[in-house]
This record gives sequence, C-alpha cells and structure tokens, in this order.
Amino acid sequence: MFDLFWILLYHFYLGSPPFHSPTGFHCKICFGKFCMVITFHWQDERTQRQHTKLKKKLQEKQKGPDPGSRPALKRGRSSEEGDERESVAEEEESVQVVTDLLSSVQAPQVAELSSRNALLQWAPPLRLSESASNDSGTNEIDIPESELWYEVLLSDRGRDASRGEMKFKSIYKGPSHSCRIKDLKPGQEYSVSLQVHLDELQGYATDPVKFLTPSCEPDQPQAPKLGAKTKNSLQLRWSQVPDNGSRIQYYVLEYDAGKGGEFEEVHRIRSRTQYNLQKLQPATTYRFRLAAVNEVGRSAYSEPVSFRTTDMPPPQPAPPTLLAASVSSLHVQWQRRVEDEEYTLQMNDLRTKYGHLSVYNGRDTSYVCQRLASFSDYVFRLRATNEGGISSWSEEVTFRTKPDRPERPSKPVVKGRIHAYSFRLKWEPPNRVDGAEITRYILEVNSGSGYEVAYAGPDTEAICDRLTPGTTYQLRVSCASAGKHQNALHSLPFSGSSLFWNGFPGGQSVPSDPCTVTSEAIGPGVCGAPTLMERAGPNSVTVSWAEPDYNGGAPVLDYELEMTNPDSSRVIVHKSKDTQCTVDRGILPGQEYAFCVRAVNRICAGPWSECLKVVSGAAPPAAPNGISLICRSAFHIFLEWREPQNNGALVTEYQLEVNTENPEDVSQFSSLYQGPQTSFDAKNLLPFHTYFFRVRAFNSAAITSYNIDVNGEQLINLEAPLERYRIDNLHPETHYKIRIQAVNTVANGQFSPVWKTTTSRLPPAAPTLETIGVGHNYLKLKWGEGKNLDFTQFFVEMENTRSREWQCVYRGTALSCKVNKLHESTIYKFRNGQEVMIENLAIEILEDDEIVAVTGENHYFDYEDEAFHKIPSK
Repeated sequence: MFDLFWILLYHFYLGSPPFHSPTGFHCKICFGKFCMVITFHWQDERTQRQHTKLKKKLQEKQKGPDPGSRPALKRGRSSEEGDERESVAEEEESVQVVTDLLSSVQAPQVAELSSRNALLQWAPPLRLSESASNDSGTNEIDIPESELWYEVLLSDRGRDASRGEMKFKSIYKGPSHSCRIKDLKPGQEYSVSLQVHLDELQGYATDPVKFLTPSCEPDQPQAPKLGAKTKNSLQLRWSQVPDNGSRIQYYVLEYDAGKGGEFEEVHRIRSRTQYNLQKLQPATTYRFRLAAVNEVGRSAYSEPVSFRTTDMPPPQPAPPTLLAASVSSLHVQWQRRVEDEEYTLQMNDLRTKYGHLSVYNGRDTSYVCQRLASFSDYVFRLRATNEGGISSWSEEVTFRTKPDRPERPSKPVVKGRIHAYSFRLKWEPPNRVDGAEITRYILEVNSGSGYEVAYAGPDTEAICDRLTPGTTYQLRVSCASAGKHQNALHSLPFSGSSLFWNGFPGGQSVPSDPCTVTSEAIGPGVCGAPTLMERAGPNSVTVSWAEPDYNGGAPVLDYELEMTNPDSSRVIVHKSKDTQCTVDRGILPGQEYAFCVRAVNRICAGPWSECLKVVSGAAPPAAPNGISLICRSAFHIFLEWREPQNNGALVTEYQLEVNTENPEDVSQFSSLYQGPQTSFDAKNLLPFHTYFFRVRAFNSAAITSYNIDVNGEQLINLEAPLERYRIDNLHPETHYKIRIQAVNTVANGQFSPVWKTTTSRLPPAAPTLETIGVGHNYLKLKWGEGKNLDFTQFFVEMENTRSREWQCVYRGTALSCKVNKLHESTIYKFRNGQEVMIENLAIEILEDDEIVAVTGENHYFDYEDEAFHKIPSK
C-alpha cells in the first residue's frame, strides 16, 4: 500500500508544473511556508531511498509545527496508511490554494510609453487581501506581501508572431510593483505578461497586454563608404538605416564642396543607398556626411568622412639631362614637378638593338647608369607617374660615355686680320701625349648657344668661315689620339649646324682655354617671311615673323611691317621691337592683303622679307530682311525673303523655323526648312491658326542671327531607343548630311552635330564571255579587248555536268583563257566575273548570262535559246 501511495502521488503531481532531468523528474510539495522538492528517479533502488527520506521529513513536520503558522492539518485515526493519505490530500489542497492566490494578479498597465522606453505598473494579487481578512476557514494561508516576487515576461511581434507563436522572455524579476523597459524598438508592437512567484511556487501568467511604441526619427547612419572614384567623380555607398517605425523618405547627403568650410546639401536620394557625384575637381579632398529622413524627422548626421578625387595624369616631362659622364657610366638627372610621384627611366643601347629598356623606377630625380661601354652613345627617355595615370614619354636624348684622353693643346690665337665672315686661328700641339699619336684636332666655336665643331683634322691651323658679322665667338681646341674607340672625323668646314658634343669623344683631350674673337659688324639680315598666327578675321589680321639669322653685329632697333592694300597702295602699319603685330585698321572682309617685314639696326635697314598674301576672313551674313508671307489657302502659306549681304562668303543655305505657341520662347521653335532657296511653301497647316516664323542665313563664316520670329525634314522616326539604324534606298556616289535628335516624354532634345558622308559608287558591269577557239579537248574563251591596264582580277567558272556545281577554271588578269582536258563532242557551260575593290571591300561581279560551248568546233550557243548542237568527233 505504501508503494501504491507514492505511485499515486507521482501521477497526481504530474498535473502541476514539474521540471525534468535526464535521469528522472522533480516534484514540489509545500506545507505552508515550507516547501521541498522531491526527485523521482527511474531506477528502483534510488526510488526506494527517496521514499524513506520523504517519510522521515513528513513525520518531523507533523511532530513540531512552527508557532504562528496556519492551523494544523487534520489527521485521520483509522490507521497509519489513512493518516498519510489524509496529510497528502491536505497538502495538495494547500498548494492549489497558493497557486490560485498567485494567479489572481491583474495584468500590468503601461503607465508611460516612449519610442524606446515603457513603464509598467501592477498591483498585488487580488486574493492576497481576502486571504488576510478571512478568519472562518482553516485552509486559508496567510502570505506576507514582502515574500512575493514578480516576473515580467516580454514578447515582440516578430517572425514567430506571424505563425501564431509568441515567445516570451523574462526581463524583470523582483518585489517591486513597477518596471521600466528600455532599449525597445520604435514602431514595434510588444506583448507583456506578469507572473507571481512565492518561493518555489508560481502562479499562472496573466493575459498578454499589447502596446505599440511610437515611431521616431531614423537611427544615425554609418559614414558613407567609397565605391569608386575618378578625377571628376566619387561614388558613395552606405548601409540601410533602421526606419524606427516610419518608412524612410530619403537620405540627405552633404559635403563641404572641397573648401573645408560648412557643409551644404548635395542631393536628396530616394530609395537608393548610393550616389555618384559628378563634376568634381581633380586631386581635391571632399568631406561628406549623411542623414536619413522619415515622416517623424531627420536622424543625426553620420560621422564626417573624407575622400579625395584622383589626380590628372602628369604632362610630358622634360627630357633627362646629363649630370656627369665617365668612361663606363652616365649620371643623368631630371626635374621634379609637383604633380609627379614616380619616374621611369629607359635607356636604349644602340649597339645591342634591344630597344628601350627600363633601368630605373622610383621617386629619385637622378640615376647613375653603370657598366657602360666607353665612347658609346646611349639614348634616354623619361616618363612620370601619379595616381591619375602615366604621362607620355619625354623627347629622346643621346649621351655618350668618355674614354681616356690626351693632354689639351695650347690656347688658340688669331692669325692675320679678322673679317666679317671669317678669320684664321692657330694653336700648338700638347706637350705630352702619353705615347699616343695625335690623329686630329677638333676646333669648337661658341656663339652663345653652346660649342659646335668648326674643324676636325690633322693641321694646327684652321679657317673659321661662314660666320655671323658682329658676333663674339669663343673658340677652343682639343686633340684626339688613336685608339679602338676612335671616332672617324674628317676635316669639316664650319657651317653653323654641326654636331654637338655631350662630354668629349673617346681618346679626346680636355679642351684648351678658350679665346674670344668678335667679327666685324654689317647691316641686319633678312627677316623670316610673316606668318599668320591665327585665322584671319574679317576685320583684323595677326602676323608674326622670325628674327633675322643675324643682326649684322649690332642689336636690332625696330621691325617695320608694310601692308599692301587691294588697290596696290603700301603703308607701314607697325614699327617696334615686337616680332608680331595685329593689324585691325583698314581691313575689310574678303579682301586680299600682302605683308612684308624688315629689320633695322644702327647701321641701316635690312632687306624686305618675302611677302605674305592673306585674304581677310569672311563675316557672318547679315540678317535676312524683306520677308513676306502670302496665304495661298487655309492650309498653305508661301514665304519669301531677300538674300542678305554675304560679307565675303556666299550664302550657302537658309534655315526657316516655325513656332505655334509663344514667340518669346525660343525653345518652342522647330525647323521647317533648310536649304539654298529664298522661298518656301508651308503646307498642311491648321486653318485659322497663328504661326510665328523666323529665318536665318548660313555662309562659310558663321550663321547669321534670326531676322524675325519666322528644322531639316524629319525622315526617320524611331519609337524604340535604338543606337543603330540602317538607311536604305539611297543613291550611289551621293553626299548626305545626317543629324539625330533624342525625344523623351518631356520634350525633344537638341540635334546632334551634322555628320556628312558619301555613298559608294556602283560596281562596273560584268564582262561578256565568248568562245574564240574550239578543239577536241579544249576551248578558248575571251571576255575583253586590248590590255588590262587596271590589273582587274577576272575568273571563269565551268558547271560540273555531274554535280551541277560551278568550279573555277581560271583566275587572273588576262582577257582570255584556254580550258584544257575536256571531253570531245561534249557540251559545257561557262560563266565569268571580275573582282573590284569598293571602299576597301572586294566584290565579285558575275555575268547574268551563261554561255554553252561544245568541243570539236568553234561554236557559240545562247543559253536562253537552249539550241545545242553537237559536232561529231574527228
């Protein structure tokens, strides 16, 4: 019976909320304020031990109840087993009473509500006060309110709520009668329930109370991120911002315009999380910030972020210069610029013929090329790189390495009289040549633009001729000894444009001390012919000229520019030291003028230069006038106007435009006619309707203005937004002008620039084929007379009698051919054609008619007549 009691007790408490473990289950029993947890295990031995332990605790509780507790439970006297059953029933009734009392609590109330916080308040259980005031029954339990604990359960409306499930989580547990919930989501619906705990006992949770948090402005966005950038644009991206219960209307993007000052609004972006800023300055830093806006308001701005546009590619750098040279090395350098970041130096060894190879890549502005051959030429070029790209290569420069050299000769001296165009110099050989024979001397002259070779030969005297009168020269001499790097120089007269030396050739000594010689002065030379600096205008001409090759030994004081008018009269229009002049007086449009110039120094004026003949530019034609309109009918208006003054260029065409709305709005005008005629018939008009017309004239100079409020004809109208269209039914070898206009739902766009093109010519007619010779196994064919001077490619095809396919039997430039290996007394079909090139495209032209020939005799048959005649074989 005792075991049966515990089994019944186990099944009874399954109705209360037990909690389980992997090895059994747990049950809770309370006697007033005293509660204990009984664990039931599935193993028999453990169950028996728990039975014994529970019996002992029940006996101790019944012997000594605590003073002040509720009245003792009644116990039966029939037997020990009956007493135990009565005790368990009474305890079960007490647990149920406590549970009902705890479950009598009312649902919490929302006292305060904001977007992210809510204040909940509640009252003690309703039956708690009733239990305290009831003195009649013996089963009522007195529970102090201070021993109650309240648990708040919260559930939000999420994915589980859409499936009818609500998952609650505990957010508060304590004795207080209020609870403030924080970190709520704005615009979110929540459900809250309350549950009361007493020690290990707990009541049922109240019905959920729903509340909706008010919407608020969006959260602060994260700083925009850079998606892509160019020198003129930045693409920004950002993450979606929580809308906090109200749909985001747009994002506000602000920047400082690259000036580092206050932020200003760039754009309001709707339904997108990226934006591409255009028309920015290259190599400029921009600061950005972002805010989101919904129906409630604007969020806080994101943290400012800075991005920089890329730089422009650097321009072409100056070529490298030679800093130092030795027998086996060249030290080159170049100029650093602000926009340059890195440099690439390439060298071309002319001896290897490998082309330009990169020898340096970095930020330095100089480099030493080592392990070079002595007295060898090396070509260098340079390019710069920055964030924006790579520059073009600089101009190529050539430098030469140095060899060992002998001692220098003595300083040259003048021998004889100094003339205006020549003088003679002499010098002494070097004192020591280190055993190497001096093979030649090199005399160099410097007139202010660097030393040039004037003489190279074995003599110790030389004549410097072809000099510029009145010019001071510095002259120096060096010598060269024999060696494997010897440069084969010969005796060269000075011509003013000789070779320049970078360093000194292999085996060449250091130059001697220079001597200074000034030639006699004469009058200035001839100036360069005047040239146009820009296109001649209708009322002005700008010309420039080169200085004379020499000034005659005295500085040029003035330049005189003479203009010859169309009536052959001459006038000096310029006299100053400037080498250019803008003549803006006395110039009429479309007239021919001649200009020549001469230099003047203190000695005399030089000769006149060659004349420059210039035709002044044409001016735009005057506005057409005298326009007249004649209403021929309700649907037809005839317009006519007089030809305006052309101002130096013939009027090529007129443009007539029409406006049916407002003559003040020029965008409403559309083209009605464009052509060379001075009249136009406007047809298909609306009756009793006002039209405004305007016309302007074109010539080769420009377009005149419209005369009054008076487009080409629209041939093709495409509904779809195509980017390619084929125009058919055109005429061969004909000029066409085409322009395109885009149209959207708002209005028509501007016409594109006019594109001019010419259709190709038609191919020539196919040649005529005929037979000129017949044999038993061959046929001779002919398709032309004379010679094929154009070397046109012809081909002849023969039809295969079995497969009925055409096979080529001849291809070449001849006008006749012989087809061999034929069967005797057999009918053959031939056709011919030619290949021509039209617009770089090879086209084969076949003859429309075919011929039929029969071996055996010379016969010609027309294929269309189908009259075939066989000749018997021989």
